[in-house]
Amino acid sequence: MARPQGVESRKAEAKAELKLALVLAREGYLRNAAGKLFQAFKSYVAALAGERRHELKTRWRDVDKIIAYMPTRVLKEIASALGLEKEGYVALALHQYQYNSPDPEGGMSI
Repeated sequence: MARPQGVESRKAEAKAELKLALVLAREGYLRNAAGKLFQAFKSYVAALAGERRHELKTRWRDVDKIIAYMPTRVLKEIASALGLEKEGYVALALHQYQYNSPDPEGGMSI
């Protein structure tokens, strides 16, 4: 069975984002690295969703649009459906960290 169009490109995108996240983390740009890691996860989930489209189309009527754009609003739900529930929570925590930075007192940071 042929792979759906775009799956390989989304995997390549995830790999490139991950490599960049590692470089940024080594250089001390942790918020930027968190953002790239989040983007890598979104791309990876989109690739997996493309591979398992047949399973997802029963739950989401606009599954092709979701796979193409992978909106953050459905990322956790799609990740969970693909067996990546914990990873989805971590990805959203990284996304939150990227935009809000760590709480100096440590009370509000995940």
